Amino acid sequence: MLIRAIRRVRDLDALIVETRFALGPDGATLPLPSLRARTRILFDGASRIQIDSEPRRSDDGTLVWEGARGTLVSPPGGFETLTGRVRAPRLELRTEAGTFRVEDLSVGVDSDGRAGELPLGRFESQVARLALERPGSRMQLTGLHFEETGSLDVVNDTYRLTVRAGFEQLELDAGRYGPGAFELVFRNLDPGALEALQALQQPGVAGGDPGDPTQHPLQGALQLLPRLLRSSPELELTRLDLEGDAGALRIRAKLGVDGEDERVLMGPLSALAAVRAKADAYASATLLHAAVESFAAAQLRETGLGPDALADDPSRIRVLRDRILSGLEGGGVLYPEGDGYRLRADYRDGQLYLNGIPVDPGALTGAPPITARSSR
Repeated sequence: MLIRAIRRVRDLDALIVETRFALGPDGATLPLPSLRARTRILFDGASRIQIDSEPRRSDDGTLVWEGARGTLVSPPGGFETLTGRVRAPRLELRTEAGTFRVEDLSVGVDSDGRAGELPLGRFESQVARLALERPGSRMQLTGLHFEETGSLDVVNDTYRLTVRAGFEQLELDAGRYGPGAFELVFRNLDPGALEALQALQQPGVAGGDPGDPTQHPLQGALQLLPRLLRSSPELELTRLDLEGDAGALRIRAKLGVDGEDERVLMGPLSALAAVRAKADAYASATLLHAAVESFAAAQLRETGLGPDALADDPSRIRVLRDRILSGLEGGGVLYPEGDGYRLRADYRDGQLYLNGIPVDPGALTGAPPITARSSR
């Protein structure tokens, strides 16, 4: 990446910095576009960054780039607080392997600075359409969006991070899916403990120097464990939803630790008893059947229990599917509900419950093994 900066003072009130980024190494196969940033820094510390990339089309058609435009604004106090958006209408790359297209890419930021090394504020991106075409296959994703938000709870002095993603429709050779939605929330995280954990990965930090065989990041992480758990951290999958031609999938899950439980101070094994977790999953019968049939066919091929014709025989695959699902139902892992199957799991006080029944995790087999005999 080549950076060239020109600095000058204009009207005695600001410093103008122009920077051009040449993307990709010298001699790159594809003529990638360059990116130019023009930053106006006021003497009170505020700044305004105008980003642009000129449209570009290669003569041989390997690149179509319709440019990019955007503005980022930072108030007095530095670049840690930043607000703005950059948009790129279209990018198309053609190679011997296939064609890649991105349409209406938008990236936005609304940063509130940082708490140590932890980002505060919101970062989000959107893509109207993303497509990949290769000989014999095609993938298209529309309405893709991603968002990450970090914030501090000033009352409890803890950090919260929320990650969201989703799409409107995904088209594959095997079928269509969508809409899909995902949300993951981290709560009650100790900022100081997180920074200390990140520092363990830096050479020269106690417990993080890979050159010292007596100091290992895992050792340092175990020493930090009581501090990490004292704030009662939580991880929650608040939403994982997927619709498609084959059916629907919905998953909710939550994992947390009671930081006031004295067992969190007694070592990792004792701390497990202070962990509480629960999960609720539902899959329509058509979706679960398709997934189990794919698994069964793959297992038959990998274990070499028969020729490809055996793995591709629909009647044999259906027999295996029914055996597997019967084993899961008989073992209390799944139960029928409506037009699909549901699983509810809870872990509390060191005990695992499946659908309300206490179970021994080591005794879970899930389903009968796939053998040549069971395929008949």
